[in-house]
Amino acid sequence: MSGPGVGFKYPPQDVCWLKRDVLLFANSIGCTADELHFLFELHPHFQVFPSYPVILPFKQTDQEVIDFYGRSGATPIPGVPRFDSRRVVDGQRSIQFLKPLPPTSQGKTFELRTKVLGVYDKGKAGSVVDTETVLAEKGGDVYSRALGSAFFVGQGNWGGPKGPSTVNYPPPKSKKPDAVYTHQTTPESALLYRLNGDYNPLHATPEPGQKMGFGGAIMHGLFSWNTTCHGLLKTIGGSDPANIKEFQARFAAPVKPGDKLVTEIWKTGDLKDGWEEVRFVTRVEGGKVVLSNGRALMRDYPKRIFWGKEIADDPPIIHYDEVMSSDDGWKYGFSYVDGCPATTSATKSLLERISFIRHTHYGGFWDFTSDLSSKDTAYTNLALKAHTDTTYFTDPIRLQMFHLLSHTDGKGGASLLVDGFRAAYHLRDNDPDTFYLLTRHLVSCHSNGNPGVSIRPTHSFPVLNRNRTRHGGKTMRQVRWNNYDRGTLTTAGPDAWYDAARKWVNILQSPENEYWEQLKPGRSLIFDNWRVLHGRSAFTGKRRVCGGYINSDDYESRIRTLSHTPEDIALHI
Repeated sequence: MSGPGVGFKYPPQDVCWLKRDVLLFANSIGCTADELHFLFELHPHFQVFPSYPVILPFKQTDQEVIDFYGRSGATPIPGVPRFDSRRVVDGQRSIQFLKPLPPTSQGKTFELRTKVLGVYDKGKAGSVVDTETVLAEKGGDVYSRALGSAFFVGQGNWGGPKGPSTVNYPPPKSKKPDAVYTHQTTPESALLYRLNGDYNPLHATPEPGQKMGFGGAIMHGLFSWNTTCHGLLKTIGGSDPANIKEFQARFAAPVKPGDKLVTEIWKTGDLKDGWEEVRFVTRVEGGKVVLSNGRALMRDYPKRIFWGKEIADDPPIIHYDEVMSSDDGWKYGFSYVDGCPATTSATKSLLERISFIRHTHYGGFWDFTSDLSSKDTAYTNLALKAHTDTTYFTDPIRLQMFHLLSHTDGKGGASLLVDGFRAAYHLRDNDPDTFYLLTRHLVSCHSNGNPGVSIRPTHSFPVLNRNRTRHGGKTMRQVRWNNYDRGTLTTAGPDAWYDAARKWVNILQSPENEYWEQLKPGRSLIFDNWRVLHGRSAFTGKRRVCGGYINSDDYESRIRTLSHTPEDIALHI
């Protein structure tokens, strides 16, 4: 593309930052205490919020306040008028995140390389200058690539080209947003954000805004842009910078200090190399659009959806042919599979499509009735309370499948499911002492009912097991609860443990938490044994059920290889 100013390269600009700078940036765009990896320099996974590079053209190498107007007009573009930088606002910004920034630039030398992509005359309204800016280590890698449009208000009619039409990314029609993020600004929000290095007086004192027709001081356009980027990463990407690849938005209207920003977010379902296109619009609550043409490329961070008996109104169901394309089982911890032929061969094939069947002392794929062929309550017609299977294994099975092939000459046998994670978080929120006791006290379990079988784990485990997240918090990982397999308590304070267990059972057996459903031939049930407890009511007649187990590592491997490219997997090894 040719035209006035096109291809002009600004002199490379050295830039630097300290940990203090990235902490300030994260604070100023709305990062919260549950995102300590952006806000605490000693966090084991301390990271720079990914959109930080957009502030560096303003900050450069400074640690002191600078003359914004003097710097902005320092380098004119050959072949075009010298625009007045006192009357400039952002038009549109996009950025590609190519490599995570180190928390500080110390020990390395970084520079910005900026060139002009186009200068366009928009008539009386003003002029647009499009630029590309890459942040790179001198002699090394490129970390980000940003495209920006600066709009010089009322500085047009100089005879330049009008410029090409822009590509639009409207939100999907007739579809509710998949997520909504809100951010409340205050009269001080712009005054805090400007300390990042963007010292434009337009955002601090009313006089420039009055001259430009805004009525007074306005928020930085890049404040709204960055807070929205944070909102998307938090709601869709789990606050993990690895889950966003590109971000862009058009500045549609100014924001006043004190306005509440509302961002509506839509996932399009359009995937390429594991990245999904996300559309968004940001508005002032109850009013105008302030960011339009919003688009990002993101990896979804699946959210667990907790449930109780109300799940009966709309349980997760997928078809036999779609097992490998749905994440409902991850969100809810279980899913029905409709359309599975009521045969052992079809059910086994379905299970093997997910991953390898785990062999245990029950065999591999099982096909059983209530004939006590195995010394286990599952092989009876008795009612079973909510429990998890194989608590006596060091590594309990992860996925479990049941398929009722037939039930003749009797009735009953309804299946019971309970969301163990919902129950655990309910206990945590209402009785934290009991919750933490069940995360600490160790419980022994065993399997000794069948000849030649005596299974015990390498060590005892608590009922509630948690993971420490990379951001410093803890989240539920596994429930191990089976009163049929529990051994004697080996820890001190058994009375306290029994009191806690009674409270736990009361939550599990609360009618609000119990989901009952009668299984039927042609509908398989798959559930996460680390999260969902299962049971059944007593029954009469003859029930024939088949199914099997899948190991956790094999299940996680399958998810990983379906969700990411080999290149992405290699980067995270």
